[in-house]
Amino acid sequence: MVYQPYPGMQPYGRPGLIQKYPGSHPPGVAVLLSFLLVGAGQMYNGQVAKGILLLLTAIACAVATGGLSVFLTYPLALIDAAAVAGKLNRGEGVHEWQWF
Repeated sequence: MVYQPYPGMQPYGRPGLIQKYPGSHPPGVAVLLSFLLVGAGQMYNGQVAKGILLLLTAIACAVATGGLSVFLTYPLALIDAAAVAGKLNRGEGVHEWQWF
């Protein structure tokens, strides 16, 4: 029998699914980290590969556009970190590459 904290919730430890206990993952921390370093909020959310790729993409785009890409990459990273952290805080599962 698989343990389920409450009905309708996916079991913890499901392969490929990142899950936290409800109320244990504050979205504000993910937003702050993402504000300090693009991709850090995603890494905090458990989406490490996505965070690293977002960071490397932001650096490459900033070099190619003379820094103008920051107006796209920062808001994208902040919104995604907040949305995913909100889902995790509610006890919902997310996948490694899931956006928003």
